[in-house]
Amino acid sequence: MGLNAHRTALISGANRGIGAAVAKRLFDAGWAVSLGMRKPEMPDWAAAAPERVHLFAYQAAQPDAGTSWAAQVTDRFGRIDAVVANAGIMIPRTIVEVSDDEMAQLLEINVQAPRRLVCPWFVATDMAMAITDRASDAMTQPDDLARVIEMLIDLPNEASVAEFCVNCQLEESF
Repeated sequence: MGLNAHRTALISGANRGIGAAVAKRLFDAGWAVSLGMRKPEMPDWAAAAPERVHLFAYQAAQPDAGTSWAAQVTDRFGRIDAVVANAGIMIPRTIVEVSDDEMAQLLEINVQAPRRLVCPWFVATDMAMAITDRASDAMTQPDDLARVIEMLIDLPNEASVAEFCVNCQLEESF
């Protein structure tokens, strides 16, 4: 099977914790994975098929990091099917104790970086078509969103989905 035949995921914060667990699970399921890490290091489990693993020195606070990463992955694997925006930091202070600089760092990494990496695209609706010259077949389709929404609302009450991004391409306006 050629590399382009594998679904491909970008996973930030893939060096430990949740990111490492997601990376291994997707890899074991046959995905090609690109591991975004501050200090890239090939995990032991990647030895089974190293051609399906890409490492990227991802610094979430760098505004152009997501664009550079996506370009490398597209060049290597020919596609991006999923983005797991997992990188984050924790500042062990209360809202009163945290400094302005610490809060700015927290927001930059935990809010801005995922927004730059998984910012949603237009949906092919009359509203979107009125403000872009993109072809409707290059946009997310309303029926696809309906399928996603059905899947999400069909989850058990114990499931809590705070955010579910549909596409990872940039749009020219909000």
